[in-house]
Amino acid sequence: MSISSFIIVDADSARANGLCRSLSALGYAFPVSQLEEVGDAWPDRCCLVVGDEGHALADVMAFLKERSLYVPVIAYGTAPPVSRVVEALQAGALTYVDWPCSPEKLAKAVGSIGHTAEEILQAGEARERVDRRLRELTNRETEVLHKMSEGCSNKELASQLGISLRTVEVHRSKIYAKLKVRNAVEAVGLLAERRVRPAAKSH
Repeated sequence: MSISSFIIVDADSARANGLCRSLSALGYAFPVSQLEEVGDAWPDRCCLVVGDEGHALADVMAFLKERSLYVPVIAYGTAPPVSRVVEALQAGALTYVDWPCSPEKLAKAVGSIGHTAEEILQAGEARERVDRRLRELTNRETEVLHKMSEGCSNKELASQLGISLRTVEVHRSKIYAKLKVRNAVEAVGLLAERRVRPAAKSH
């Protein structure tokens, strides 16, 4: 199974704990009342299971979007009307669980999203690999990369940044090495995948 852990997001602690116990048979699971409680301690290959009350699901989807997080989401509620289920799926949930339910039904719901969840998780892992490479760049190298993405020639780069042509060439060479790319097209392609702000490293 692609999913190995679950974060249950629900302000109703009793309901969350009950679901947590059932999900523990499928992987590591723990409850939180809101996603901010997770901090930086996100488990690997996790799925969010969100109690669909009020604006909870919308808040979770906004949280993920703002932070560019790739995490599969399951919504759940008690005897939800069809319109509520449709709204949840349109908002981004991969499936909807009518809770409480049997362990078999819960396992089937989780299993039903396997392929899509795997695609989401792999996209997140690919983005993290790009991020790690881009974070290796110094502030000046990131600046050079951004200028390259704007189509600046070496001469234009040197003029705009107040450095020599030779220094521009050195920066470009280091950028290619750190990003593990062969040329400017591949380097700019990585940047297009994940636009970054200038790094905090020194020149």
